Amino acid sequence: MKIKYFQFSLLFFIICSGSLRAQETTAPELPTAIRQLYEKDTKIFRRGKVTDTLDFNKKMLNILFTGEISNYLTESSNLNTRKAYAVLSEEDNRLFLGGSFTNPFKKRNPINRLIGLHTLGIKADIKDKFATVFSSDELNNDLGISYKYTYIGRGVITYSTGDSKNAKKSDRKKVEEFREEYLLDEYLKLESKKSIETASQKQSKKDVVSQLEGKSVNKLKNQIPKSTVNELYQKVLEEEAETVVKQKWFTNYYNWWISLETFIPITETEYKTSEDITNNQINTSSYSPLEVEFSGNFFIKTAGWGSFQTRGILEGYKNNTIRAELTDEIKPFTFLEFQEQMDENQNEGDNAFFAQLDDNKVNVGEFREFFTKGLRGELVYFFPDKLWGKDFSFIGLSASYEKFFGDYDAENWRFGVPFVLKDMDGKATVNFEVQWREINKQHSIGFSIGVPFGKFVK
Repeated sequence: MKIKYFQFSLLFFIICSGSLRAQETTAPELPTAIRQLYEKDTKIFRRGKVTDTLDFNKKMLNILFTGEISNYLTESSNLNTRKAYAVLSEEDNRLFLGGSFTNPFKKRNPINRLIGLHTLGIKADIKDKFATVFSSDELNNDLGISYKYTYIGRGVITYSTGDSKNAKKSDRKKVEEFREEYLLDEYLKLESKKSIETASQKQSKKDVVSQLEGKSVNKLKNQIPKSTVNELYQKVLEEEAETVVKQKWFTNYYNWWISLETFIPITETEYKTSEDITNNQINTSSYSPLEVEFSGNFFIKTAGWGSFQTRGILEGYKNNTIRAELTDEIKPFTFLEFQEQMDENQNEGDNAFFAQLDDNKVNVGEFREFFTKGLRGELVYFFPDKLWGKDFSFIGLSASYEKFFGDYDAENWRFGVPFVLKDMDGKATVNFEVQWREINKQHSIGFSIGVPFGKFVK
């Protein structure tokens, strides 16, 4: 029985070894292997059978959508797809520092579809044009953790397919000819040669090091590692995606995503409060600004009319009479205003009482907490890169409207002009938006700025 088991194990090992060797790619076979991978990713399989053939390689579209959506989100002040970034918003007086990642335990293959994205960071209130995290070896007030999960849909690309005699060559025909005459021919041969040389140099170095250390040397020459095959395939797909976008061989492409975001306070927000102007007692009222937000987004980029993004938001957060500026219930007084009111009421107070006004402000009235629900809609538009012979894609228009319900019953709106600074490759590096807005029936001009200092999530 043991002999038969040993024979079976040996036979199984030989079969598996032969199968693994058959999967290895040699240098002369590298271009063919890449073409086979490419052809496979243009097919739709059901139950092991080919049911349809795609005009575009689906892995190439994954790269195209990930790159373009990442770049557009950066342009529109939403830096979700940056590994590290900072956003300064003067509207809510907050600074965000953080970044995004997919799976912290597994490296993502860049040619696969980007589905889920985690964004994690800290938010701190901006006071006197400075955001303090630590003060006197203690965590500052108004500090919290922000976490967001984003689910990204499967993008759709549309393109011209007609071939009328008087019309220009269709997008589909251009892509097919580019693929056959250059991408999978001249370009693939050139990049294959470079990949083979790089792999050969790495293997030679590895063999020399192994010999010096007295280890066995790989006797199978002319073999290409699987990692080299994958890197070359990715390079081919990136070349096609970049060309399709640059040459505008499409009518439009669009995608959608949904996000769930929460803000969890680390420290409480503290206010100086007094129930009555004639009361010498000043209290410290604490408040934890817990927030949650759900949003749905839709993005479309056209070949000739620019790009659009719409966003619908359902939000809820813990609120209070001071934050909501409900002045009929509670009103802020500065040190001088408070002192004047005390004098008018012939209540001079004492030094110990005024010493409590360390931030020169006290809120007089009823301090209470409540939950606020709201709806918000946003629209962002960026001009096309060819308008009257000029590139205007660095500038756009934005608008938003929000309505809150409950104790804080308010309507706010905002109009903005976003600007984008781009690098030599046309990638967004810094975004800046000037805003004119109405909040709590008060008009003001403000700004927001986003600075990515990390690479895109790939």
